[in-house]
Amino acid sequence: IDFTIKGKRGKKLCNLQKFKTAHGFTMGHCFVFAMLICEDGSQHIVAVSPYLTKKFCKRTKRTFKTKNQLAVEILQALRIPLSTHLTVVADSAFLADFVVDEIRSHSTWSFVSSLDSNRKITVKKYTSHAIDFGRRHVPDLQTMSIVCNGRKNLLSVMSTEAEVSKVGKATVVVSRRGCQTIILAGIGKKLSLREICTAYLLRWRIEIMYKELKQYLHLGSYQFQGFEPYVNHVFLVVLAYCTLNLLDPNQTIAEAKKIATESSQTVFLHELKH
Repeated sequence: IDFTIKGKRGKKLCNLQKFKTAHGFTMGHCFVFAMLICEDGSQHIVAVSPYLTKKFCKRTKRTFKTKNQLAVEILQALRIPLSTHLTVVADSAFLADFVVDEIRSHSTWSFVSSLDSNRKITVKKYTSHAIDFGRRHVPDLQTMSIVCNGRKNLLSVMSTEAEVSKVGKATVVVSRRGCQTIILAGIGKKLSLREICTAYLLRWRIEIMYKELKQYLHLGSYQFQGFEPYVNHVFLVVLAYCTLNLLDPNQTIAEAKKIATESSQTVFLHELKH
């Protein structure tokens, strides 16, 4: 689960808000996405929820929901067999107590998330911030090789059981690749160190999906003033992505789009039908 922001400007555009990003502040629209990655490697967009600002909700008499509340709604709407092990992966923005409670309500679900640098971690009654926790355990790191997303990833890692503020008991992992160090938390159904690291590496796929939606299917190529038109545009883009992914699962979206564009309409409709 993740969210993406599409920068937009215009006095007459509705539901605009200023969002803080890694590159500063961006004015635009926000959408919460959920991608399902199966054991066979296939991936599917299973949910898209537009984030509505408080001002827009008040004007249109809608119920305001935070991005975390939208994430919980997506999880509650999933129809997955009870015996299926599901690992939910997200960044630190979604590590809220009610998101964790929803995941813990399912005995076969796990949650893997990164931790903010100021999140408090307690081990044997000693409490420290995540950034200090990571620095303190650098000497304990051991090398681990994980093949994920078609490439070999060489990581330096360690793990321990701890109490994380506002979350409770979790398996805390320190993972370092090159000069970048991140702190991860595994919550819910017990996961091994390798499983936690592999799950978080898979999160990169949703970033690739955003790039394909924006670059090849023009996710943000709209300038509608009304709410429904721009949301419908996004839904149609997602539908096109799913269709191309279904027709040519072994191709990138760029290659699948090229094949669909070059084929005749009759051939394309025949492939879509069968």
